[in-house]
Amino acid sequence: MKKFPVTNSYSIYFSCDLHPEKPCNFLFWAVDRKNNKYAWDELKISGTAATMVQAVRSKLGKLDLVWGVCEKYAETGNQLLDSDRDMQKALLDPYGDGSNKGIFTITVHANPHSVGESIKAVDELWGVDDLIQPPQLFIFDNCVETIRQIETYQWDTGVRGIGGLIAKPQKKDDDFCDCIRIFIKSNPCYVITKHVTLPQDETVYDEVLGGIA
Repeated sequence: MKKFPVTNSYSIYFSCDLHPEKPCNFLFWAVDRKNNKYAWDELKISGTAATMVQAVRSKLGKLDLVWGVCEKYAETGNQLLDSDRDMQKALLDPYGDGSNKGIFTITVHANPHSVGESIKAVDELWGVDDLIQPPQLFIFDNCVETIRQIETYQWDTGVRGIGGLIAKPQKKDDDFCDCIRIFIKSNPCYVITKHVTLPQDETVYDEVLGGIA
């Protein structure tokens, strides 16, 4: 859709797909009072966590951020996945000195078996195969790479999974699509207050995540 000015009358978020060995991708979101969700800008960037934080803040300008969100992997012993987790921590503390100069970034838990469910939730917000429910998810026309990836998104059929053969999205050229999926997985909504208090227990936070209003 054609872009329009985004102000603090919307709730502002970003979602990110973090990669230690290639550029990281960020999508910036605005949520209105009806919980319509608009991707209003995109960012693809390499560099240190401090560089990313600076670039994200430049995009946000004077907009108030509710939160950023990325996926969290449990510690696996896999250096690549564990680096993803460390990068999320680095966004919170980009200088590694506990100075709180980072960006408030929460996590959703990565689960390869739930990818299809996440994509289904995105489809429902697009209004796919639903003539009654209007779309609630929109991409501004300046998000050129995001739109291109959506248009070229591909699936592998006949992949063996739990219960037999399943369709599975191809893991290539899909980083901004992952940003959409991660954002929807975080249950974002329009919030009255911009100040979100995190419970100490992360499991509790997962349970109350969609209830902030």
